[in-house]
Amino acid sequence: MYKSRYNNQNKFSTIAVVVLLFILFGGASGAYAQMFSVKSLPSKYSPPLATIYLGVVPTDFHYKPSESGIDPQAGVFNFNDPVYRLGIDLAGLELAGTAGWNLGAQNNLNYFAFGIGFNSKYPVFRSQPFTLSLPLALKLEYTRVDDKKSGNITNDFRQNIGTIGSGLNGGFMLPHHIRISLEGTASYGFSTRSLGQSSGSAWIIENRDRIYFDRVMGQIGIVAGFDYRFTRFNSSGIQFDYGENNTAFILGITF
Repeated sequence: MYKSRYNNQNKFSTIAVVVLLFILFGGASGAYAQMFSVKSLPSKYSPPLATIYLGVVPTDFHYKPSESGIDPQAGVFNFNDPVYRLGIDLAGLELAGTAGWNLGAQNNLNYFAFGIGFNSKYPVFRSQPFTLSLPLALKLEYTRVDDKKSGNITNDFRQNIGTIGSGLNGGFMLPHHIRISLEGTASYGFSTRSLGQSSGSAWIIENRDRIYFDRVMGQIGIVAGFDYRFTRFNSSGIQFDYGENNTAFILGITF
């Protein structure tokens, strides 16, 4: 009887040890598998939403009539000089101002431009780390070039334009929070003169390239970029038909 009771206790002890080992081993392996799976899954990365930047913008602003013939004041607003830009981009809403002084061959021109841009991107292809998107761009801009020696503001170049366009955007997500964005767009719209009744059309061809180094110091990152843009102003007359070529070298911060 004692032997039978001993055997029963021994069997119970063996079963208890096996169950305990199973629980411990199963729990440990489950925890290990969970840890492994969490580490293996890529975390969803949220890039910074705001960018502030400064830029140097070499600009060629030149007379480019859309009709035959030359206006008597043709080319009075021509200049080929650097101007300077300050901009802020808030997740697709961009505000930018560009200005320059003492421009042109006689250092008699001042330049100022301000624009509001809306840019939404619609992904059409995704394959880590690359995304191809279709951007939809809407721009409202004001451009002014005045001759500070003439004193007659009614003859200054003052154009308001509104354009809409699209193109292609390629985005690359690299390790260490590095992003690259390459975008080209073409836009078309209207142009009206601020002082006077003339109106016409405007079109823009633009290329914007950016490299982002996100969260270099806390939430602060760095962005560097290169832009090329050609703007064509076509008014109802030929006096204010101009083309504007500029390239921009920008540097800023993201947060």
